[in-house]
Order: sequence, then structure tokens, then C-alpha cells
Amino acid sequence: MGLFTWLSGCAQEPVKSETGRLLKMSHQNRVYQNQAEQNHLRELMRQERENYRRQLSKKFPLPKVVTEESLYSEVIRAFQTRQIDAVDHYAEAFLERFPQSVFADKALYLKGQIHLILGYPVEALRDFERLTSEYPTGNKYVAALFGKGVCYRKLQLFEYAEKVLDEVRRDYPGSPEFFKVELERKLIKVESETRS
Repeated sequence: MGLFTWLSGCAQEPVKSETGRLLKMSHQNRVYQNQAEQNHLRELMRQERENYRRQLSKKFPLPKVVTEESLYSEVIRAFQTRQIDAVDHYAEAFLERFPQSVFADKALYLKGQIHLILGYPVEALRDFERLTSEYPTGNKYVAALFGKGVCYRKLQLFEYAEKVLDEVRRDYPGSPEFFKVELERKLIKVESETRS
């Protein structure tokens, strides 16, 4: 009986290791398939973005003579007429061609501002964040910082909003944004109370 138990135990051992190898191979295959699917989706997204850019290029042609002033004028015109796609297109074209221009932070600010005005706080936050990291000495830095606070409030991230607004109030007294902080704080208070 002891011999039989020992023999049956030996017979089952290869089955366990074989099952383990199959599970491992199955897991590796799933990981590989997931990675392949993610790569495929990334490529589709890249192609879709490229197609979208091409469509925008046809819909909103660049000025005949592309200078900092002419391209920035297009950004302003699109902003004033509330054409969000045009602002995106012209601002990105401007930043691609003239990243060191004195108008670069302004173009990026208008892009963020149009997103905020038309109800896209996530996109606006991305633009303001980019402005504060790429143009920390630009004229629109404080306005972008304040814009981040407004975006956080609209996204109901009140703690982050207060932190940014504190920074504006502490580090930029006398700026136009400094005087807007109090109203934002009141809005945060009202919105956080209604959410509770």
C-alpha cells in the first residue's frame, strides 16, 4: 500500500508541472496579446490624430506668409469667434514653428482659455499646466496658474484648487489674478457645501 501511494504520487507529479507550464505559457500568451492589442490601439489613435490634424489643416489654412504676427493673429481671430478647433490648430501650429516667441505663452494661454470657457476643464488644465512648465517666465504664467485653480474647482478637486489659489495670493500680490482669488474661494466654498 505504501508503494502504491508512492507510485501514484510520482505519476501525478509530471501532471502538476505540466499544468504549471501550461498556465505559465497561457499567462505569457495573454500578456503578449494584451501588449499587441495596446500597440495596435496606440497606432490607431496616432493615425486618427494625424487624420484630424490633416482635416483641420484643410479647414483652417495657414496664412500665405507665415510669420509670428500673422499666425498669432489667426489664434486671436479664432479665439474671438469662439472656434475651438481653429484655436487648437493655429495655436499648435504657432508653438511648433515659434516655440521661443514672445507670443508663445499667449497663444497657449488662449488655447487653454477657450477650452475653459467652452466647458472642457481637463483640456484647459493640460494647456495651463504646459504653459506653467514650459514658459515659467512668460507674461501669462500667473494667469495660467489662476486658470489651473479654476480648472481644479470645475473638476471638484477643491483641495488642489485652494493650493494653487494660495500660491497666486502669496506670490503675486497686486496682479489682476490676485484680486480674483477671493471670488474663486467663495465659489469653492459654495460648491463644496452643495456637494456634501
